Amino acid sequence: MSRRAFQRRAMTLIEVLAATVLLALLGSVCASLLRSAPVMPADPAADTTSIDMLALEGAADELLDDQRLRERLIADAVSEFSVPWPDEPARPAIQIRRVEQETSVGKPAHAWIALSCGQFVVWRCVQLSKERSIP
Repeated sequence: MSRRAFQRRAMTLIEVLAATVLLALLGSVCASLLRSAPVMPADPAADTTSIDMLALEGAADELLDDQRLRERLIADAVSEFSVPWPDEPARPAIQIRRVEQETSVGKPAHAWIALSCGQFVVWRCVQLSKERSIP
């Protein structure tokens, strides 16, 4: 009996592309899972209430749904203040700061709002009214 010699063939371009796509999908899923994990402070005695990005994003949306806060941010071009967490006063206060884009072509149509707590920052965009005057 003779043994057949098996030839090794290289991977085709389609196989390489499929493997690359699968690795990219796996990497993006892992990255999103790691990003959403809560971060514990280095010193556990310093802050017993953990703050994560998802909680801050939810609080930012809830705060910007408040019409009085939104009007305050629209009215003052240099707004910077802090507010307590909605329904969670034990956490550190959320710092709110308005950042307006400089334009040379008339009035800006929107302003960016930075909401930060600890090491996390969440950005939201607020539409400015057309009749607003810039100081």
